[in-house]
Amino acid sequence: MIPTPIPPAPAPTGHGTYVEGTSPATDLCAHKPPDDQGTVQRRCGCCEGARVLRVAVVDECPIALRGLAAIFADQADMQVVAAVPSPAHLPREEDGRVMADVVLCDFDRPQCKVTSEANVRSLSASADLLVMSDSWEAWEAEDVLVFMLRTGARGFIPKNATEGTYIKAVRQVAAGGVYVPSRSDQLKEMSGADTEAAPVPSLSPREREALVWIAGGYTHQQAAVRMGVSKATVDTLVARIRAKLGVGNKAELTLAALRYLRSGTD
Repeated sequence: MIPTPIPPAPAPTGHGTYVEGTSPATDLCAHKPPDDQGTVQRRCGCCEGARVLRVAVVDECPIALRGLAAIFADQADMQVVAAVPSPAHLPREEDGRVMADVVLCDFDRPQCKVTSEANVRSLSASADLLVMSDSWEAWEAEDVLVFMLRTGARGFIPKNATEGTYIKAVRQVAAGGVYVPSRSDQLKEMSGADTEAAPVPSLSPREREALVWIAGGYTHQQAAVRMGVSKATVDTLVARIRAKLGVGNKAELTLAALRYLRSGTD
């Protein structure tokens, strides 16, 4: 279908934020930014009333920004609301809340680093935060994992992940879950092939989610609030996890949890 030209589109700000100006009431797609010629595609399914996830990307590398923005803009249920070089440039409401449902932020680059507790809490208070990293070592560090989860980040994603993995991670955290890649996930991404791992106990998706919050230092009640279930449900899930992983006290559970999350078991 031939793209339909529109009047001069809203120009990106100096920081790369695109503010969509097309009305959903027109026959034009209301969630994708125009291309270099100032045209937009005709309406897709997301313009018919379905929920659209507002996604913001923070990375000081222009190529990375364009690539990630293109991945999400191509999804009918996603709208790229910002592609900026640092968290300070994210569009915000009058009360300071980020105008996005999910924010992907670079962990490594100086201008984007969100490793201070204040930065993480600020972003995660108003959006689901996914932290990206070039380095697997940063993802394996137990203190990094615990710190990020305790301060509200909803997950981590390697910068060399596939398009499908990025999309899956965004949808997973937007749905109230968490995304924590395992070591074997990373090896699969790097090699393009399955890897063999030693047998480990299998946890259900709900058990795995509860495990992430407990490993992050949350109480059963706090984990229940995060998961949208009762404390009794979390108590039951943790009891099953303890039995499957063969651990007793909280310290043993936390260490076993962190090892399990990197074991490659879903």
